[in-house]
Amino acid sequence: MACKYFRILIYIFAIASGPSIKAQTLADSLFSASQFTTAALEYERLLYNKNYANDSIKVNYLERLSVCYIQTQQYDLSIDVLDTIVLALPQVDVNSKDAFLVAKAKLLLAIDKPKTSIKALNLVSANNRSSADYWRGMSFFKMKKLDSAKFYFHNSLPIFQHTKIDSTLNKYRKVIRRNNKGRLTLASILVPGLGQTLAGRPGKGINSLVVVGGITFLVVNTAQIYTGGLAIFVAPWALRYYFGGLEMTRKFAQFNKDKIFDTSWHTLLALEPISIK
Repeated sequence: MACKYFRILIYIFAIASGPSIKAQTLADSLFSASQFTTAALEYERLLYNKNYANDSIKVNYLERLSVCYIQTQQYDLSIDVLDTIVLALPQVDVNSKDAFLVAKAKLLLAIDKPKTSIKALNLVSANNRSSADYWRGMSFFKMKKLDSAKFYFHNSLPIFQHTKIDSTLNKYRKVIRRNNKGRLTLASILVPGLGQTLAGRPGKGINSLVVVGGITFLVVNTAQIYTGGLAIFVAPWALRYYFGGLEMTRKFAQFNKDKIFDTSWHTLLALEPISIK
């Protein structure tokens, strides 16, 4: 109910102003109230009707429209708006262009498009190479190209942070190698539970070994006593736990990879250099 009255007050105030001010006041008020879906519609209307006095106001509308799209998880539309901002900015405003190009690169990384992110960063001027190189490093890290990521991190960050970068990337590399799905699955094929143990789940590994081993012993013992008749009914249980253990090994390996990626990503993200002003 309070939100309804708030909207009514916005409209009353806006009607009392001129048509351009009315529309701008409505859009800005909705934006401030975090009503991003409706605010986006108002900013779109402002831009379509060209209700702005100069490029500076137009860029302000576009910037807020981009935020609205981000808040409503319409990332592709937000990227399109950032492209429009870069084109709308005067040629002399290099830093502002670079800032929006970096913002675009971040969004592209958020929607898992690191290659396109690098293309956007290639347009950043030499004046802001440090910020561009840092996000190139993050893009290459997302693509699992650790040597390239290390190169750009070293280029963009001070020397005293290089040790932190190297240790983070080396730890990530070791965990990825240790959790190779093919190797762990082969280990579980040879010895039930071994792959799970190597993936850091010794309890699950021992459980698989005991269960599969116990049921296998029961199958063999039953076959010897009853000439294989009852063994046919017991054997599927052994196979079920055997192949279930293989699938569990692969899941544990992927979980470990995802976990170390998230940990490393946030560690590297904390090293981000000062933003472009």
